Amino acid sequence: MQILIATTTHSYRSRQLEVIGLQDQLLSMGATVDVLTLPFAMKSSTIVAQATAYRLLDVSQSADWLLSLSAPTNLLQHPKKIVVVSDDMGLLTDCWEKKFLASTSASSVAEHNLLIRAESFALTESQLKLCFSSWTSNRLRRCQLDGFKIVEPNDCAEQVMKFIASFSKTTASTGRLSA
Repeated sequence: MQILIATTTHSYRSRQLEVIGLQDQLLSMGATVDVLTLPFAMKSSTIVAQATAYRLLDVSQSADWLLSLSAPTNLLQHPKKIVVVSDDMGLLTDCWEKKFLASTSASSVAEHNLLIRAESFALTESQLKLCFSSWTSNRLRRCQLDGFKIVEPNDCAEQVMKFIASFSKTTASTGRLSA
């Protein structure tokens, strides 16, 4: 099985090490793994345009599974998407907060609401949603985003592989994509 790990160039150094560690773990479990690193600028004036570009990008032909590790890459299109939300940059709207809090203009409010809807929709189409702490899980729940399973960062690869194996068994027996 082929897994595409998606992250952004803006990700912190610790995230880059996390990607390498996760890639190594998945490879050791027998998966074929590619890493897609996309640019992302943390400028509030371009976040909506960047989010739109990410949402239009369909990576379903690139791999069997998409493993999204950053807020912007959660918007990528793939029918078998797994999202991991970290404590450092959990949601795309987190990138927006400074501008939104500084301005209550109608256009800022509309852009903020657009990001919330786009991100919520993208997360609901994910097959599996993971996060690393109860703090993040509670924050996501306050944003009306439920269904996140809390895992230890070191157990992420194992949880992903277990889910993919059970998903494959379920779809093989039912003949349907959704578990």
